[in-house]
Amino acid sequence: MTRCMSPEANELFEKALALSTEDRGAIAAYLIESLDEGEPDLDVEEAWQHEVARRMEEIQSGKAEPVPLVDVKLRARKMLLQRKTDNRS
Repeated sequence: MTRCMSPEANELFEKALALSTEDRGAIAAYLIESLDEGEPDLDVEEAWQHEVARRMEEIQSGKAEPVPLVDVKLRARKMLLQRKTDNRS
């Protein structure tokens, strides 16, 4: 049970955890999108377009190598565990 949500939201959250990974991901994406209530900032959108193009070019040229998501998650978990260990000392 989470402390920062109403009982109704917590119940919905618990039900959502029983869904497939794909459904949970779709719901998460829709919820995140729903938080952006204003008009899109076209300068930010354009900057992201350029950043995506730059990164794709680096991958295609061999300058950068993509990292599989499973490896990124493993590294992140290791970093978090290390921080917890360091904070306990």
